[in-house]
Amino acid sequence: MPVVLEPQLPKVELGKAKVAIEECVMLPPPMGYKRAKEILRRLFGQPHVIARELLDSLVDGTHVDYSSPDGLEYLAIRMENCFITLEQMNYTSDLNSLGTLEKI
Repeated sequence: MPVVLEPQLPKVELGKAKVAIEECVMLPPPMGYKRAKEILRRLFGQPHVIARELLDSLVDGTHVDYSSPDGLEYLAIRMENCFITLEQMNYTSDLNSLGTLEKI
């Protein structure tokens, strides 16, 4: 599917995707992913918009104390959750891009 560049979601929407699907991690993996995907599609529609929202939430919404083990653990958990979602959407290259890694 070709990626079409569209304006990002308004800043008010940042974090909305994360909040909307947070509890899906409590479901068994296949069911949790399916439910999260349905919620995100209903809220945002386009897969590339969903991927961008998740990445922006990870990068802009994460204020980590890098000298704290708890802070680093929190960041690792958020990155893993983001990776799982993006992997299922075939958008892992977005997470692994140099720009994203530099921002983190």
